[in-house]
Amino acid sequence: MNVVHIEEGEGEPVLLLHGYPQSASCWRHQIPPLAERLENEYLGWMDTPRGRQTFVDFFGHYHVPAVPELAAGMGRIGCPTAIIWGDRDRYIPFSTARELAERIPGATLTRLAGGDHYIMEERPDEVTAALLELLARKPSLAG
Repeated sequence: MNVVHIEEGEGEPVLLLHGYPQSASCWRHQIPPLAERLENEYLGWMDTPRGRQTFVDFFGHYHVPAVPELAAGMGRIGCPTAIIWGDRDRYIPFSTARELAERIPGATLTRLAGGDHYIMEERPDEVTAALLELLARKPSLAG
């Protein structure tokens, strides 16, 4: 497995996650406001509606088995967490976002009406605003 990390700015680390097969570049709209520098490695085919539809069509039938150990560990997450989701995601339903927000202590849920799976591409300003809100919160120490 390849893991990409981008080190920008100073202070506590920020972890931006998006599942397979996306790359770290799916956060390219958020990284500059968060760290004032853009890293660009984006696969251009995803810039088009047809490219996004191809992805949805392919992964709409891609079976991902449940991993109970991951679900069991969500209650132990002790860092500030933002769940940002488009409510028209055709790949992973909004109910998954609700479940994540319910299971992760102190998580915030931002529902972007009409947004699809590529919400950070489609609505970069709103996603960035939600992330900046998260960073402005004072972390509580889980104990």
